Amino acid sequence: MRLADRPFGKVPLLPHESAKDYAHLPYPGVHSFRAGRAAGIEAYRMAGITDPTRELDFIELHDAYASSEIQTYEDLGLCRYGEGYGYVERGDPFLKGIDYGFPVARAGALPVNPSGGLIACGHPVGATGLMQAVFAFWQLQGTIPRHFGDKTLQLARPKRGAIHSHAGTGSSVTVSILERGF
Repeated sequence: MRLADRPFGKVPLLPHESAKDYAHLPYPGVHSFRAGRAAGIEAYRMAGITDPTRELDFIELHDAYASSEIQTYEDLGLCRYGEGYGYVERGDPFLKGIDYGFPVARAGALPVNPSGGLIACGHPVGATGLMQAVFAFWQLQGTIPRHFGDKTLQLARPKRGAIHSHAGTGSSVTVSILERGF
């Protein structure tokens, strides 16, 4: 579908957003998968999450290419639409304690893809969602060092994480919230 043919409307809001945040944004533009926003809204509602940046300890999200990762930060409400690049520049999605070779202002605000993401695992289509789920499960168990031999990938006592995966051109998106029960 050409951008000119897309049905524009108001941005579907997450509980921590307001209509004035997007007063002048035609939605969805090329910067959003409508299904990603809808899946995030529904998953947060079902899990009782009102602000994912404060209530999640990590996210494993679909990053088959760099722009989809930034777009997904915005779709999931980790930052407002149009602010994904700044979210990365501040270092919000980076792990603490890792030397990235450049200064990171806020490493660990909400770590994204401590597994390394789809790109790091070779993005085996069809199996990436399983990889994300297993990694998230191990993260919540606290067993990442045992499985990967690298303690820098283990977050300190995470309680709740999210998995985001999409297929095709973003028309099929799932968001799952996992929580440690002990």
